[in-house]
Amino acid sequence: MVLPHFSRPLWVLLAGVLLSHLGYYIMIPFLVIILTASRGLSVTDAGVVMAFMSLSYLLSSLVGGPLGDRTGRRLTMLAGLILRTAGLAGYAWVAGFPALLGTAALVGLGGGLFLPSAKAGIADLATDENRSAAFSVRGVAANVGTTVGPLLGAALAPHFPSAMFLMASALHLALGLGTWALYPPDRPRRPTSRHGQGRQVLALFRDRAYVAFSLLSIAIWALYTQLTISVPLRALDIGLGTAASGVIWALSSLQIIVLQVPVNNLLLRRLHPLTAIALGTGFLGLGLGLVALTATLVGLLVAVSVFTIGEMLVMPTADTVVSELSPPGALGAYFGVAAFVWGLGEGSGNLVGARLMDMAGRSGRPWLPWLVYAVVGGVLAAVTMAVRYWPVARQALRRHRRTGDRPERAQLRPGQDVSGERASERAASDGEEAAGAGGEGRAGNRPPGGEN
Repeated sequence: MVLPHFSRPLWVLLAGVLLSHLGYYIMIPFLVIILTASRGLSVTDAGVVMAFMSLSYLLSSLVGGPLGDRTGRRLTMLAGLILRTAGLAGYAWVAGFPALLGTAALVGLGGGLFLPSAKAGIADLATDENRSAAFSVRGVAANVGTTVGPLLGAALAPHFPSAMFLMASALHLALGLGTWALYPPDRPRRPTSRHGQGRQVLALFRDRAYVAFSLLSIAIWALYTQLTISVPLRALDIGLGTAASGVIWALSSLQIIVLQVPVNNLLLRRLHPLTAIALGTGFLGLGLGLVALTATLVGLLVAVSVFTIGEMLVMPTADTVVSELSPPGALGAYFGVAAFVWGLGEGSGNLVGARLMDMAGRSGRPWLPWLVYAVVGGVLAAVTMAVRYWPVARQALRRHRRTGDRPERAQLRPGQDVSGERASERAASDGEEAAGAGGEGRAGNRPPGGEN
């Protein structure tokens, strides 16, 4: 295998994608279980802790990208990695609701500083000739990290949860040391707009098509995040144990590694992006609805497999819509707000999902959350199709395609993770990059708050 010819700083950033995804996803599928089983939190309080991590990420991400422009990406990345290293180590030692909230804040703040600058760095360092290859390698690295991480976590979480968090912290520490030693100091960048980043962000809220899509995205990400809050709790409820969550997550990631390219070639390149998102959201709801019908590991794997089909349709395409809607020179601002939106949806999903699972347990109606998720998925699919035919959205998408003003796309993870932290996987051509790169967050697709 011949490796692409990249500069050393670009290889450092691409290696960082692997380490950051591995370090984050070694623990995120098990976090809600550890918080309830080992730290003594209620399901609702555990959801609040996870939501607080997402919310702190999204607030930090609003300043992380501009801060990297003003102070230099290397310094901003190092600050973020220090905070995230401390926060992940904190999960191994702290107990009690207030202390866990502080730990979650450190993890989220660190991600919001590190991930936007890292993604912007990849876009800076890749050339026109190797940009497609760079994003493809980035997607492979993300997929490997989010597949191997849960398997390592599954081996550690049942017996050595503290070791799991310490390993996650050590991986981020190694990434920080490598960034400090191998990534050269860079110069601060002058703002491209005389109005400044703040006014640029405020101005985009007058873009009705973008605002409508952002509001819709909040609900979609809230539905999506049930994979990390409700599904692990369901696995415990049916007696599968902690390790089952890692197996489910890893096999879902493997499904994306194998099928994302065929899905892109057969569907995403042929469908209108909003049609693809509507179809994918329907699959998200269907997969979650199927969870109510099973009490076995095999059945849960089938349900999550259906869910993952939806993920492969929604995640790459959502970034494409953001890039299509952004006017020339405003791509960073649009993706900065998109990261905030993704994190807000994830935080809301953690809160609502935990509350629904708690209510279901107390009322003796275990099917209730999954019915709600299925209905919400169908409603969101219908609303997305309505937006697809809304004249304002149709005109906005056609305008950039017609005039050739579509900006060159770079990956930001929703999320994963980057979440999360993701930007468009299609960096050079329609469809080609989504297939090669995946997204960020989990398996190259998952939104911020998680790893992106």
